[in-house]
Amino acid sequence: MSGRLFRDNKRKLTLFNTVFIVLLLFYTINSHAAVRYAFNIPAMNAAAALNKVADISGYSLLYPFDDSIIVMTNPLHGKYSLSEALSILLLDTHLNAVTTEKRVIAVSSVLGNYKNPEYFAMDMQIKKQLKQQMNTIKHKSIIAVSPFSLPYSSYAPDSDSQTSNNEESLERIQIIGSRRFNRSPLETLAPIEVVNNQVIRRQGKPDILSILSDVVPSYNVTQEAISDAGTIVRPANLRGLPTDSTLILVNGKRRHRSGVIYEYISGVNIGAHGVDLDSIPSIALKSIEVLKDGAAAQYGSDAIAGVVNFRLENSTEADIIELRTGEYGQGDGRQIAISGIWGTNIAEAGSANFSFELSENKPTSRGIQDPAVEQLISGGVNNEDIQKPVVHWGAPQITENIKLLTNIELDLGTNSGYRDFYLFGNWSQREVNGSFFYRNPNTRASVYTNPNNGTRLFFDMTSDGTGNCPTATVPGDSSDAEALANVFANDDCFAFNERFPGGFTPRFGGKVLDTSLTAGLRGLLKTDFAELSYDVSLLTGKNKVTYHLWNSVNASLGEHSPSDFELGTQIQTEQLFNMDFSFPIDVGFESELNVAFGYQQHFEQFEIIAGEEASYQTGPFTDNGEAIGANGFPGFSPKTAGTNSRTSDAFYLDIESDISDALSMSLAMRYENIGKIGNTFDGKLSVRLQASEQIALRSTLSSGFRAPTVAQSTMQRISTTNSVINGAVVQQTSQLVSALSPIAMSRSGGGLEPEKAMNFSFGILSEIDTANITVDYFHIDITDRLSLFSSEIVASDSHLLTVSGVTPQASNIQYYANDFDSVTQGVDVVATLPFHFQSEVDGMLSLAFNYTDTKLHVTNDISPIANDNVRKEREKGIPNTRTVLTYYHWQGDISAMLRVNYYGSFYNAQFNDVSLLDKFDARAITDIELSYNFTQDVVLTVGAQNVFDIYPEEFSKGREAGFLGAIYPTNSPYGFNGSYYYMKVNWSF
Repeated sequence: MSGRLFRDNKRKLTLFNTVFIVLLLFYTINSHAAVRYAFNIPAMNAAAALNKVADISGYSLLYPFDDSIIVMTNPLHGKYSLSEALSILLLDTHLNAVTTEKRVIAVSSVLGNYKNPEYFAMDMQIKKQLKQQMNTIKHKSIIAVSPFSLPYSSYAPDSDSQTSNNEESLERIQIIGSRRFNRSPLETLAPIEVVNNQVIRRQGKPDILSILSDVVPSYNVTQEAISDAGTIVRPANLRGLPTDSTLILVNGKRRHRSGVIYEYISGVNIGAHGVDLDSIPSIALKSIEVLKDGAAAQYGSDAIAGVVNFRLENSTEADIIELRTGEYGQGDGRQIAISGIWGTNIAEAGSANFSFELSENKPTSRGIQDPAVEQLISGGVNNEDIQKPVVHWGAPQITENIKLLTNIELDLGTNSGYRDFYLFGNWSQREVNGSFFYRNPNTRASVYTNPNNGTRLFFDMTSDGTGNCPTATVPGDSSDAEALANVFANDDCFAFNERFPGGFTPRFGGKVLDTSLTAGLRGLLKTDFAELSYDVSLLTGKNKVTYHLWNSVNASLGEHSPSDFELGTQIQTEQLFNMDFSFPIDVGFESELNVAFGYQQHFEQFEIIAGEEASYQTGPFTDNGEAIGANGFPGFSPKTAGTNSRTSDAFYLDIESDISDALSMSLAMRYENIGKIGNTFDGKLSVRLQASEQIALRSTLSSGFRAPTVAQSTMQRISTTNSVINGAVVQQTSQLVSALSPIAMSRSGGGLEPEKAMNFSFGILSEIDTANITVDYFHIDITDRLSLFSSEIVASDSHLLTVSGVTPQASNIQYYANDFDSVTQGVDVVATLPFHFQSEVDGMLSLAFNYTDTKLHVTNDISPIANDNVRKEREKGIPNTRTVLTYYHWQGDISAMLRVNYYGSFYNAQFNDVSLLDKFDARAITDIELSYNFTQDVVLTVGAQNVFDIYPEEFSKGREAGFLGAIYPTNSPYGFNGSYYYMKVNWSF
């Protein structure tokens, strides 16, 4: 193993060295070129023109005006220095632009310096807006143009004065993936997609998961119709890796994980432990930054696939109320939501934003009635006692969905430097109620029938066995109906057919409570040696999931079983303390060498609280194989309840600089001591070369890691799984055991270790006329992949059961193990093209393409991963190919959007059973949206997602008896609900 890993890493280093030499050759050829740029910019709105100038020159842009300010620039054609270009572009306009030593173009209005009285009204409008924006926004992060940003993205400077202190504030721009200020996404050394708030608010559904999956093709979210806790907290995947391989940040600070562990879910996410993104209201966001590159050396555990940073809105002018409603084409799944954000000033130089979202989602159902029901009706079961359909395959019901978020910034600065206090946090809750599998009254073993011989289960409810129950019968036999009638008439004898004569379908759900609070102080200390920027923060976050089960039974209790159960609670708590510092050093490069370093302490705790006794209790009826605990999801018992925690400490160093006008480099290193797990040391080297005026090259090489979470390391519980055998759903009791237990060790268990990754990427960025194109290749090699495995208990395990604490009712075990390796590679392509139908940009076409291929490598032949279907489900459960083609158009008060999402073929294991593996063909989903500005403040939007009502092809056995009417793949990457129509009204006040 170590030899192969060494050879693979050596091969990657050789490849990186070759690429690096090529970059240096390009640099040598271009290093002596004069700093003059080629421009070909027609007359257009200043926002668009200045964005193009910034892109061409590689400067960051501070532009304080929004799209309502229309200032036409002069055409600019030919080669000029940057100062010459700005002078020509803005000649005889009311704008002025200056450049700073830190490569920033700062734009302001030349108020009162107009030559024509006709311009007076425009100057007054600019002056009013400057006072509203520039006097109330302090030290803001700049959100730059991305392929999914609308044109004329506005940059918000901090002040309307030109003092040195304010200039320092203007330049405090930082984007994920770099700790250097004033680095825009177009200048970064790794691929970043920035989705701005205009695009966020132009989606049919307000939840963050849907927004990201609709616009970022390498980001996938499945439907998860019946996936236990996965229905409550949905997982998402970046670049085909598990949800916990993507680091989630809010305002650059690590987000706490959810209380959910994905035990019963589709392939790649089995056993994963991710973040609950549904707790964040989308209206509170200024932008979403997606770093598609390994970044564990920069940010720590989980950043193998990349990093997603949610930037909170901080403008005092962000005052919006939004009402929206929508419904699926089949007339169900209605969603109603009201959300809003209010920005205000605090004192003279502070801001506060308060956001909320209240919503409710009705359930959907896309299955058919199970054909097996006809056999029940013909056998004498009343049709009215059978649910129609027996299983609701679709989205769950979500009620009491409340999200609150606050973001506060307070300027404490002085003339000698800036100092900010910041505070942001959220509180949210929601109730989720979804369907489980149907329990057929003639075939459901351990509830209705004896699993050993298939006869009816009759419960003698007397204490001395004198209930006079009839002899057990076989369902459907001639004597069966008579025996049931005798049981119904006998108060001392019981069968669950009395309570649920037509069978029953449990309803599973839970209440999610999510809270977080982050406080910090950032500022600048000026010394004789350097200007030291600092950021000291403390974060605490908690996600609490309390599970409920309705319309079910604990069969071992017989007639005394309740029908509703409180199953217990899982709580994830995290606390982080961060100290981050950076300072520039002049070493003779094109830019100063930015040196960043810091320390992080991460406390993580996972707690399980036991449910009510009846949810896990072993009742008096177990001799005939009766199921123990709440049927479908046994509650947490005191034996499995408890609290486990650990503390990790990390130190990092991150340096970055523009070596020359064309060459930029960065180096990051991180040492982390993961409590109870071990130590890691990781690094990252990144290079970017501006090879010509139109082409730039970039490449990264990094090592990374993902540590097992506390929950993955310690959780133990009993659950139930379902398999279809001979056309009948068979329930199996599964027990999650420690990786160090003897029975897990006999498979492939052992002490859990961090996953180790090597990431390599190489990209090309080009600008041809007005078109921008980026192409990035990525290669991710992960060893010791961690996952949750299931294995049947066989006769040879008998001597291991007691010492491993396995209950006699268990038919299989689950355990975590570092049991396989993987190689993930692919290509991301992003292209944008603006259209000029009139004198300004009024159309934008963007194309985003992703191809990802994952291959799993077996390192243990006795591991379940050695099964071909298990590997295929995990490798191809997410489409290899995805494409998003989007066109935006603006004309007067009307704007429109057309988007086509293409999903390649994928594999699905129906009911998460790998023996029921099918391949499903590619599909294209089309969305349209039309908006009309009634006034400057009120916008009405109507739209349709999946307007052509496209469904995945049907599951091959979906219409057969016993398959519960599940005609569509249960884990489709684009769902199976069909078309969705919506309307919303936005009021800016």
